[in-house]
Amino acid sequence: MRALGTCAPLMPDELDAATLLDHAWPEPIPVCYNRRDLLLYALGIGCDELCFVHEDSSAFAAFPTYPAVLGFKGDALDVVSFPSPAMMQSPMPFLPGTRVILDAERYIERVRPLQTEGGSLQLRTKLVGVLPKGKGALLQTESELSDASGTLLYRMQAASFAVGAKGFKGAGVAHSRPSEPRYGQRTRRPGRGRAGAPTARGDLTPAHGCAAALWATGQSV
Repeated sequence: MRALGTCAPLMPDELDAATLLDHAWPEPIPVCYNRRDLLLYALGIGCDELCFVHEDSSAFAAFPTYPAVLGFKGDALDVVSFPSPAMMQSPMPFLPGTRVILDAERYIERVRPLQTEGGSLQLRTKLVGVLPKGKGALLQTESELSDASGTLLYRMQAASFAVGAKGFKGAGVAHSRPSEPRYGQRTRRPGRGRAGAPTARGDLTPAHGCAAALWATGQSV
């Protein structure tokens, strides 16, 4: 990651985003999953590889990007509201002028695979950057997913776009990316029908599954 310059003067009534950043890891939140969750996620994203969609496969495994939904799910065993209780334990700052906060990008590093029988884990997330971007701001976070013993399983980076954010001075760091995927890369187009069920794949964002929510935030359907 690269540090951003902070020498620009602070304008009157301008929010200094440095006051919003987490300089240490906050307390983790509990998250959990089971085999059903893994199967529904794989089916929901349109996966058709037997090792991800059939629990009796000799190579059954969690789809590598599954942990991305645990920040929404938390330790709930049923469908949750939006924003979910887990999200409210690590809320995004609401900058002046913000109309809506959208998911922008994610980077996921698997350190160790998830256990296929499910389990209870710990997820900790910190805000590391609030950066001007077009007509809004990028909110940059880092997360670590660990098991009950503290063994690290996943590292994740995420960026959310605060549409319309203004009146703030950017601070923090911008995420860096490897020049090439460490273990190769595959591009997949989700199958029709299955990928249209956001809740099945663990995506609890209303705007991703409800046309009315898209219109309300000024987006095209």
